[in-house]
Amino acid sequence: MNNSTFAAAAAHGLPIISTRGKTLERFFLHEKNVFLCAPRDPEALAAAIQTVMDRPELRTRLASGALKLADEWFSWDTAAERTLAALDLRR
Repeated sequence: MNNSTFAAAAAHGLPIISTRGKTLERFFLHEKNVFLCAPRDPEALAAAIQTVMDRPELRTRLASGALKLADEWFSWDTAAERTLAALDLRR
C-alpha cells in the first residue's frame, strides 16, 4: 500500500492492472479494485489489458473500486486519523 503510483492512479479512479506477487495484501481484490495477472508474463499482461479494454462494466467496477480503496487508504482524513492514532493523541 506504499506505492505512490498505485495511490495516484486509484485516487483518480482509473482501472488498475497489476501483477500478482507471492503475497497479496488483503485490500487488493481481483476484478473489484484491481485486475491481477501473472508476473513476468507479457502474454498474461497483454491478455489482462485486452480483457479490461473489452469489458466496459469491468473497467467501471475497477475504477469505482480503486476510487473507494484510495478514499479508505490514501485520503487526508485517513492519513490524519492514522497519524493521530499512532501518536496516541486521540484520548
